Amino acid sequence: MALPPRWKMHRELMRLKRQIGDLRYRVTDPINRRIWDMRRDIKLIPEQGDIALTKDVAIFLIYQPKACPESLFTSLRCLVEAGFAPLVVSNLPLSDADRARLKPLAWQIAERPNLGYDFGGYRDGVYLVDRLGAEPDSLLFVNDTIWFPVSENSDLFERLRALEAPYLGMTDAYNFDFGGRNNAERPGRIHVTSFFFWLKKPVISSELFKAWWQNYTLYSRKRVVVREGEVGFFRAMEEAGFAYDALVKKDDLLKMLDSLDKEELIELLGKLSIVLSKFKGEHDAALAAIADGSVTRQQLFELIYDVVRVVNPSDLMAYEGIRRLNFPFLKKTILKNKRVRDHFLAENAKEPLDIDPQILKEMADLRYG
Repeated sequence: MALPPRWKMHRELMRLKRQIGDLRYRVTDPINRRIWDMRRDIKLIPEQGDIALTKDVAIFLIYQPKACPESLFTSLRCLVEAGFAPLVVSNLPLSDADRARLKPLAWQIAERPNLGYDFGGYRDGVYLVDRLGAEPDSLLFVNDTIWFPVSENSDLFERLRALEAPYLGMTDAYNFDFGGRNNAERPGRIHVTSFFFWLKKPVISSELFKAWWQNYTLYSRKRVVVREGEVGFFRAMEEAGFAYDALVKKDDLLKMLDSLDKEELIELLGKLSIVLSKFKGEHDAALAAIADGSVTRQQLFELIYDVVRVVNPSDLMAYEGIRRLNFPFLKKTILKNKRVRDHFLAENAKEPLDIDPQILKEMADLRYG
């Protein structure tokens, strides 16, 4: 009997390894949360900043192994100018220099261990808001995985305040249960992305909101944080009846595609940040058809439609998101990819966008890790 191919054996071994790890973490993650909760009052000591408490509080989660970048202070100034009292939660100890620069732009500053990644920090932020006796009308959750605003001319909060839903975000996305036209049996479930979401009084005053954060486990694997934190929180609030809205929604991207002719779709395909490997065959076929002149608008439309359905807009359309859809932010993760970053900078050199020069400088210096 022939042995399975080596790649298949490796895949199954990796799957078994993950399953064994999952069993271990299912035991240790809840224990770690209970230990942290017992020690939290003596370990999580906030320091008063210079910004007065307001009715809008921003829990700003940062994780900066090196010095805080200049753009981070720009983001904080944007929040303060928009009327927010920033509660800065750092998942690493801060240097004296960074702490000194953060203090004039913060209501409170707190350090914690990196337990549970961003949602662990958000959880402690919610806890501190309550412990400090604040009773805000809204809570903004944001982390430093994005640059915002991308321009000093940004109308980010004017646009957000024009939306009426009690649960607002920058973008929505499909994850885990996604599907494109070729996956009609898995039509997908949407959620608001967690790098920036804003909750109003009806949500944050609900018992469900408070209980969700109190019971949330400090997951130690990023993919589980996304599933149980980012997606799980949204679904819990959705099932409770809280409506959501976002500045840039999947529907906006799909409507944009409907308005483009063949030549515009060819141009867009060349500017997408990433094309998933599952679409490599379709992508290669489209490129070949473009080269020999046989490509049709329908072929291009269906490929791009499927990719747009599956990929987070902030990953898919970095340059084009700002150019076509007025994205007020840039996600750092995708721009750590050298190919994507070089493509973005080359496009911006040809047709400059209104972007803070500091962001472009930091983008050029990004590295994986």
